[in-house]
Amino acid sequence: MLGLVAKREIHVLLRSRPMRIMTIILVVIILAAGFVAKYFLDKNDAEGGSLFSANGVYVIGVEESAASVLPLINAIDPNVSGVEIGDGQTKAWLEEQIAADVDDAYYATLSGTPESPLVTYPNLDTIMNGMESHIETVVMIWRADAVAGPLDADAASFIGEELSPFATKILNIGSDGNLMMTNPKGYMVSIVVLMLLVLAVMAGLTTITTGVVEEKTSRVVEILLTTIKPKTLLLGKILGIGTFILGQFLVFILTAIVALNIAGVWTDLGLSSTIVWTVVWTVLGFFIFAMIAGALASTVSRQEDLGAISTPMSFFALVPLYLGMFLVPLQPDGIWTKIFSYVPFFSSFMMPVRSSYNAVSNGEQLVAAAIALVSIPLLAIVAGKIYENSILRTGKRLSLKEALRGG
Repeated sequence: MLGLVAKREIHVLLRSRPMRIMTIILVVIILAAGFVAKYFLDKNDAEGGSLFSANGVYVIGVEESAASVLPLINAIDPNVSGVEIGDGQTKAWLEEQIAADVDDAYYATLSGTPESPLVTYPNLDTIMNGMESHIETVVMIWRADAVAGPLDADAASFIGEELSPFATKILNIGSDGNLMMTNPKGYMVSIVVLMLLVLAVMAGLTTITTGVVEEKTSRVVEILLTTIKPKTLLLGKILGIGTFILGQFLVFILTAIVALNIAGVWTDLGLSSTIVWTVVWTVLGFFIFAMIAGALASTVSRQEDLGAISTPMSFFALVPLYLGMFLVPLQPDGIWTKIFSYVPFFSSFMMPVRSSYNAVSNGEQLVAAAIALVSIPLLAIVAGKIYENSILRTGKRLSLKEALRGG
């Protein structure tokens, strides 16, 4: 019966003409953005846009204490040059290079250790994607060299592909430490990720709450409950709507990847891991919010009363959204950031943002995802009880206490 209910919900949404039209329009817009980006990027190249500094290469200043990375820098790519500088001379060296070559987009320094690397850019607002990609590769191979021993060029390339990404601290001269300023690429990626998350979650909330109240108002639910248990009906509805919404979300993700490939920037951005985790957190976040929405929607009997449920839920969903948008870049390693990252209601927004900034390990995300996964059946039990006690009761809206108590 669960499968039949889910299939019914999927068929209803597939037959919805507005839903099909909206999906097609968004796919076309995303693809069009890829072609527009390709046009401007190709135009920039045709006008002589340079990818390197005045002497033809990216230049990375390496502090003396990190000199073990120099041979790796010079072996990885002929377009990258490593130069040894004194310890603590990062700012002075960068200012000297910028004075000699007015373009500050192709210089950076590397210090610290393979276990705790520190990259400093003169100005992240102008840094090129190519430079950032080279730095990430150098840091990864440096770590591999420390773990696996001396590496030749072939071994370095192979191990670099196999290693999981790990967090690299990035500083910007004159910055206040806010990742919005020191990691603009991460900031832009996090904004896109949050937009996709909000669209998926809000679309699910609206569809589920409206569907529950429509069935209750039309008394269709009374017929359905003669052959199916209330909890099964709610779960089937959530699974069906979730399958459609998340499938739609996946179509948009795949279309965006195609658009980035059309623009020729997919490889430079290196978003594979971020996209995988975004999909994972969207699925978990959707079902957490959907359980709550379906249960609370059953406490009202008319569409006119639905606002009393949907409005507070929408505002409540904005709390983790804004925490992810502002708390994470301001305090990426703060105690509250870490605590909220493991709380199921918040983790679906916090962890993807931290991943966008490379401020969290895969292990931490696995632990948070496991906690969120365990919370879903627990929420399902509570939601099922509320739904069962409320779905056949008409009239005024039930309070949460009445819905839980039943009778």
